Amino acid sequence: MLSCLAIFQIPTAVQDSAYSFYLETASDPVDSQKDGHNQSQISAGNPTEQDLVWGWNGNLSFEYWNDTLDQGIENATVQYWWAYFTGFAIETGNGTYAIPIDTRQVFPGGTYPLTILASKPGHEPLNELVYVRVVPVPTEIVIFAPTQNQNVSPWDLIVPFGDTINITLFYNDTDSSDFYVGGIPDAESICQIWGPTLPLSDYSVTELGNGYYNILFDSLDPLLYITTGGEPVLSRESYFLNVFLQLQNRSACQINLRIRIIEIPTSLETSGGPDAFLILEREVFVLELNFIDTWHDIPITGANVSVNSSDSDVLQIVETPTESDSNPGQYIVTLRGAGFGTAVISVNIDKSNYQTREIIFIVQVEPYPPPPPTFGIPLLPIFAAIFIIALIVNKRRNSNAASESETPTQ
Repeated sequence: MLSCLAIFQIPTAVQDSAYSFYLETASDPVDSQKDGHNQSQISAGNPTEQDLVWGWNGNLSFEYWNDTLDQGIENATVQYWWAYFTGFAIETGNGTYAIPIDTRQVFPGGTYPLTILASKPGHEPLNELVYVRVVPVPTEIVIFAPTQNQNVSPWDLIVPFGDTINITLFYNDTDSSDFYVGGIPDAESICQIWGPTLPLSDYSVTELGNGYYNILFDSLDPLLYITTGGEPVLSRESYFLNVFLQLQNRSACQINLRIRIIEIPTSLETSGGPDAFLILEREVFVLELNFIDTWHDIPITGANVSVNSSDSDVLQIVETPTESDSNPGQYIVTLRGAGFGTAVISVNIDKSNYQTREIIFIVQVEPYPPPPPTFGIPLLPIFAAIFIIALIVNKRRNSNAASESETPTQ
């Protein structure tokens, strides 16, 4: 009788659906046959090769089939040879036979031939060869970094001078089968760093457990400043970290991180009031400026303030700017109107390793006392006419009074 061989995978009863081509899976391979679960075969009739992820442990099962009667051949003798092992397949019913395969008994990256010899009196014997390639467990590294420190992405980071940044790496098994194990602990880690103030050097990686690993980047770490004798200096160039994680039988993963140390971000704001205003001659005007660390949302004390007037004949700086005693981070600038006109005041404030800020004010200085409003009509002719009329009226009154005094009484 003619017969053929079809091979497919089913999981062992110990591991549910460890690695299977079933469209439906069952915990027991025998039950899966009885229940008639739909199976996806490796290939029909002439299987040649199959990839398995290292760590999979299950049954590679096949059907010994009678083509004439279109039914499975039961009670056959099925012997197999795989890698360093040999044995007899386990019959599971309806011409199906299971060969136990434990990929943990071999090294990943190798291809191991599986030879199957099936025979039964009165049936054509079959000798099939399948190449089983055991591949390393696929992995990845997922990067977690504070959103505030992400310049473009989790692997392109910024950190203000004086700050530290915690970078967490998750070394992860990405095998999509049911043998998925998640994070990979106890991996070998290699981290190297280089940048503007140090040559290629080793850097520390700390294992946190459950596949998590940590890199602590301290912008004041003397080890970063080898070329400056350990003295922290701010550079506009970036530091680069190359991180390598690997555990035996898993694929190695490598990532590259870029970290740039930046000046501490700042803002300079006035305590209310516009950036253009009007004052009178001899009037003293006070500007209150708040210098803020916007990264940590705190005031900045001890800053240097410089003030410049575009025309000191119009607007004068009364005294050296001072920092408020009652409001940390607030700086006082005192101005005086010196003459009629317009002047531009520029205030520059800075502190080492902080962003320098500048603010501009346009000041209009008016004469003191201010001229009366004209409402669009010249007032001088009006005042002159009123004055002349007053003189005429007064003269007539005086003339009438004199005439009355000269009239005789009767």
